[in-house]
Amino acid sequence: MLDLKRIEYELAAVLPGTQRIHLRLAGFRGGTVPALKLDGRRLQGSRNIARELEQLRPDPPLFPADPAARARADEAERWGDGVLVTDPPNAAALQVLASVRALEALADLRGQVSAHASAAAARELFPEYPEPVPRFLPPDWN
Repeated sequence: MLDLKRIEYELAAVLPGTQRIHLRLAGFRGGTVPALKLDGRRLQGSRNIARELEQLRPDPPLFPADPAARARADEAERWGDGVLVTDPPNAAALQVLASVRALEALADLRGQVSAHASAAAARELFPEYPEPVPRFLPPDWN
């Protein structure tokens, strides 16, 4: 979003699973990423950040101008942030969490995927999974 809005930023990379510590040390209240300091304010979560960036720099837009399309985009965001139904799992949960589990099996992505809350649900639904796929991406892509 920052690149799209042409806003300069400094990226702070942290080890997966340690973000809560880093965020607290940086003055954030919550333990989730992404997190952003913008004009002295601390923002957390993609949805909050997107809305603030839209206010700060409306062009190019992050949201559709058409009210019906905007409503669909807002609903998709809410769904994405919501907890998937896993007891019993519905079709959406099975589809999404199977993909999460497959991504977690890639050694190159394991650290990033495992840190997400959906990874625990994916491991719960799909406990038996093939051995991890060895690293294959060039080291400088990390």
